[in-house]
Amino acid sequence: MKIKEIERSWLNVQKLGNYRKQLRAVSLTDESREDHQLEIDFNSGITAICGKNGSGKSSLLRTIYNFFSESSLRHSKEGLKVSKITAVNHKEEVLPQESIKNISILEPFSVFQKIHEFITTTDNVDELLEGVDYNSVLDAKSIREELSNVVGKSYSSIKVYEIEDIFPEDENFILPIFEVQTSSGLSYSNSNMGTGEFICIYIFWYLSWIEKETILLIDELENSISAYSQMRLLDYLAKISSFKGIWCIITTHSEHILNKVGLSNIRILSELPSKGLHVVRPEHQIKYLNSLGVGKDISGSILLEDSCALSFCKELINKFNPYFLREKQLVGLGGESNIEKLIKHFKPHQAINYDLFAVFDADMSNKLESMRSSKIKSIALPSSDLNNPDVEIWNTLIEHIESLATSLDISKSIFEESIEEHSVKDYHERLISISGDINIPVDRIRASVIKKWIEINPQKAAEFALSAMTLGKKVESDKLDSIISMMEENSKLDLGFLRELVKAAESYAVFTHFNGIELKVTPAT
Repeated sequence: MKIKEIERSWLNVQKLGNYRKQLRAVSLTDESREDHQLEIDFNSGITAICGKNGSGKSSLLRTIYNFFSESSLRHSKEGLKVSKITAVNHKEEVLPQESIKNISILEPFSVFQKIHEFITTTDNVDELLEGVDYNSVLDAKSIREELSNVVGKSYSSIKVYEIEDIFPEDENFILPIFEVQTSSGLSYSNSNMGTGEFICIYIFWYLSWIEKETILLIDELENSISAYSQMRLLDYLAKISSFKGIWCIITTHSEHILNKVGLSNIRILSELPSKGLHVVRPEHQIKYLNSLGVGKDISGSILLEDSCALSFCKELINKFNPYFLREKQLVGLGGESNIEKLIKHFKPHQAINYDLFAVFDADMSNKLESMRSSKIKSIALPSSDLNNPDVEIWNTLIEHIESLATSLDISKSIFEESIEEHSVKDYHERLISISGDINIPVDRIRASVIKKWIEINPQKAAEFALSAMTLGKKVESDKLDSIISMMEENSKLDLGFLRELVKAAESYAVFTHFNGIELKVTPAT
C-alpha cells in the first residue's frame, strides 16, 4: 500500500458512517464481585485493548463473543458476564441486540497451532486435496503485492485449498492449505512456512471471505510476527475494515500495533486488588507503554536558554501533562544566541523522526517572528511583561515570601533576611546565593516559586503548555479538545477559555503558537 492509501485507510476507520453495525459499548459484571461493573466503549472501526499478561484481555473478547454467538456458554471461565450492550448503525440509530448476527473471533496463533498439529500428525494430507479445486482469492496481483509487502517476500503465486468437515468438534472450521511460489521459483505449503508467514497469509485469507458488517474480535495477532509485518498488517486491516464495514476490536501486547491504532482508540485493561477488572483510556503514550511493561525512548528535545528557563518550562508542562516530559529531553544551551545558531544552521536533508523545538525567554520573544519558517519551531516562556524567567521568579518570590516560606518549611524572618542580603546581586545569582544561605537546594526553591507563579497565572501557564505539546503540528480541533480535557483532569482547572480559542479559529485543524503573552490558534491551510 502506498503512503497516501495507508493514510486514507486510517482516516476512513475514524469515519463511523462507514460502519452499519457498530458495537459502541459493553457493560460486564464479574460473578466474584457482583457490585463491580466494567464499562468499555468503542468509538472507531478499530479499537485496541492492551494490558499485561493475565489482565483478562482474552477472557474479555471471549465473553463478548459468547454473548452474541449461539453458544449456550454465556460466561467466560473467569466468571465475566455481559450485562448490557450498546449497538448503533451508521446513522447513530440504536440497534437491538438481535440485529448483531455476524460476529467472529479470531485467535491467529491458536489457529496456527491447530492446523500445524493436524498437518504434522496426519499421513494423508495430500489425499484430502484430491478433487478440491484451489481458490485464487489471494492470487490476484494486487493482493499478492500487498501480502508480499506485509511478509517481506515476493510471491508470484498463492493458491488456497479449502477443506471442510475436518474437525467434528468445530464443524464451521475450514482448513486452508496454502501453496505459494516465490519470485525466485521456490514452492512450498503450510508445513514449510514459518509461524509469522502463515499467520499473515491466514489473516489475508480470513479477511477475504468474512462477511460485510461483521463484528470481528482478534486476539493478539502480533504473535510470531515481526514489528515491520505487524504495522503493514494493521494497515491492510484498516483498509478492509473501512471498505467492508468490519468493526474490529483487537487485544495486543504490541506497542507497534498501538502506535498504529492511535491513542484515542486504545483501552487499558488491568486488575486492581480493590476493584477487580478496570478499563481506562490512556492520556499519553507512556501510560499504555507502562501498562505493557515497556519503556519509551526519548522522542524529542526542547532547547532552552539556561537552567532557570529549564525549571520554568518543566514545572509549567508537568502541571498539565506529567507524561509529556518523560519522552522529551530538556536541554539548556547557555543563552539565546546558541539557540539562534542551531535554528539557523539546522537544515536536514530529509524529515527526521524526532521532535525538536526551542523555547526562548519571554524577553527574546521579538525573535520568534523571524524564525517562523525554520525547521525548528519556537515559542516563548510566559510572562506578564516580557521578562526573562529569573525576573519573573524573583518578582513572584518578593510578593509571596510568607506563603513560600511555609511551603519551604523555613522561618519567614530567616527567609526575608537572606532575600534582602542577596537582592543586590545579578538576577541569575540571587536564588543560588539564597540556596546556599538557607541550605535548601536551588531547584526546590525555584520549583516552589514557579508553582506559586502558575497558581497566580493559570491562563498563561495553560496557554504555554498547550502550545508546547502541539508546537509545529497540525492538530484536528477534536483532538485538541481531548488534549484540553486531559489538561483539565491533571491540573484540576477549568480551561474553557482554551476551547473558546480553538472554536474561534473555525477550522477542522489548527496550529498553535505562544509568543510569551498570548496563545494564537490559527487555521491549518
